[in-house]
Amino acid sequence: MRNVILVCSLALLLPALLALVGCETQSADERPVITPSAAVIRKGQSIEFTATSGYQFQWRLKNENWGVLSSRTGDRVVYTSVYQPGSNTTDITQILTATSIIPGSGVVASNLMGEAFITHL
Repeated sequence: MRNVILVCSLALLLPALLALVGCETQSADERPVITPSAAVIRKGQSIEFTATSGYQFQWRLKNENWGVLSSRTGDRVVYTSVYQPGSNTTDITQILTATSIIPGSGVVASNLMGEAFITHL
């Protein structure tokens, strides 16, 4: 009986302890938001993107040879275009992805991804 009371007491104290040590929680449905969510760019131009609603962020490009990122981690990144589509090119959209990473664990929460679409002119 004493073990049951101890377990129940710990279960009641756990939320209070987590609040005291500053643990963050995040809904599995809350995806990172990238601002701006869409941009139009020309070769040689740069644009800054910001990610929110997540933990730490890891940035990735769909087409690595179309642009350069100023960083691969953090809340902000600058994308610089090195791509100029030809006159008959139909694929002109780069996809920038921000994935939320749980701090201290290195665990990538793949369901916590946001995307921005960059159209190259």
